Amino acid sequence: SNSLPTTKNYDLNQAYTDSAIGFSIYFPNEWQLVPNFQGTVLMGTGSYTMNENLEMLNRGGFDIKIRTLEKDYSYKTWLKGNLPSIKKEYADYKIKNEYEIETNGVPAICIYSVMTVNDVSLSSFQLYFTNEKTGYILSASAKTESFDLYQELFVEIAWTFKTINTKAGSKNS
Repeated sequence: SNSLPTTKNYDLNQAYTDSAIGFSIYFPNEWQLVPNFQGTVLMGTGSYTMNENLEMLNRGGFDIKIRTLEKDYSYKTWLKGNLPSIKKEYADYKIKNEYEIETNGVPAICIYSVMTVNDVSLSSFQLYFTNEKTGYILSASAKTESFDLYQELFVEIAWTFKTINTKAGSKNS
């Protein structure tokens, strides 16, 4: 079936809303938000400085990348445009599984992959989708040997992600 696996309920009672970019997401109480230099929001299982982003992801972390696109691309075009830069950065990047789904009624593509970062084998789950001229990538990564422990939680967090209308640009139809 084309849906993410159903999960146990986690206590996702911390909410983060960015009304300028236009999204909201829920995550566990013990996690901390760390905006980084790319404007990416990282959520992880402890308190970290920006230089510790990688360490956070090694222990289990969730990363939201949001980009303004040149035009109203589909999520497939957005994925296709982003893959070369990932493959360039991580020589052994390999997609293990890929399927199309809907998250909150929005078509998306879900990718499971593995790669090595600083001699550490990481597994990740990514959701690519677009909303008008904005491209979103929700990435969840953990050390490959502990990825299964986090996978259900990552999926549950992804399900809480919603785009919201920004004050700046409402669509005229």
